[in-house]
Amino acid sequence: MTRTLTAAVLTEIAKPAIVTKLLVEIHFATPVYLTNHTRAVTWGGNTYQPGGGLLRVEAVKESADVRAGGFNLTLTGVSATYRALFLAGDTTDRRVVVRRVFFDAADALIADPVVIADGNIAGYRIKEEAATSVVEVEVASHWADFDKVAGRRTTVHSQQLHFPNDTGFRWAADAVKDLLWGRTA
Repeated sequence: MTRTLTAAVLTEIAKPAIVTKLLVEIHFATPVYLTNHTRAVTWGGNTYQPGGGLLRVEAVKESADVRAGGFNLTLTGVSATYRALFLAGDTTDRRVVVRRVFFDAADALIADPVVIADGNIAGYRIKEEAATSVVEVEVASHWADFDKVAGRRTTVHSQQLHFPNDTGFRWAADAVKDLLWGRTA
């Protein structure tokens, strides 16, 4: 993913010591904003909450190839509210954005955070332990569904399963005899 760094960020990272933290947003119906900072961080009109919830963001592997990359996000000390969000079953394909934010020596936010990962929830695991709950979230890039067979056909019958009065595909078989979808190799 191509990134543009602002002059303020370039100046800060040129210093011998830098302070960076992560801002993570999970786009549930009511978005969740987390940070690994020791205090709340306000950016972009949102307040990213600390509190130990964000334990780890696995290193994001990048390459110039178009491929289905991804990473794991680990949340610990997960409250009943967060567990309920995952257990509600409406988590798959929810967007997750991870940003790296830079702070100066006075712990003031400088410039805009840099997006280091942007993907969708592909799955999750909840581990209940004696003292805490841990949620491991698998996040995949938007290329993850590239090979997925969607299961829809360009037939009147298939279309009318979803839209009973729609006859838009009645001539589809005559219009295109050799329609190739996905990879042809």
